Amino acid sequence: MGIWIDTDMGTDDILALLMVARRRSIDGVSLVFGVSVLDQVRRNAAGAVQAFGWEFPVYAGSDRSLLGDIETAENVLGPSGIRSRDRMQNSTPLWIRRHCRYCLTTALHCR
Repeated sequence: MGIWIDTDMGTDDILALLMVARRRSIDGVSLVFGVSVLDQVRRNAAGAVQAFGWEFPVYAGSDRSLLGDIETAENVLGPSGIRSRDRMQNSTPLWIRRHCRYCLTTALHCR
């Protein structure tokens, strides 16, 4: 039996999925707003699925909270919800692959 992951598909979540997928079976992923609105989170997820060849199912979840207003991190991360080296980024598979490789390399060298 694998695990289920609920995510807003920011850079930290993409990196976490890459690490988990190496050791565990992922039964599925559900997406919620957070780093950006749900439509953008879906684009980020589609880019990551394409970039890394993930085969587990990905489902769109909630686009708003049960209580309160919608708050995203777009004011910090930009409209894509992904920021790299002080630049707002897009959700293309090639960019996501390069960005995650850069983040992992940087993290490994900072031990």
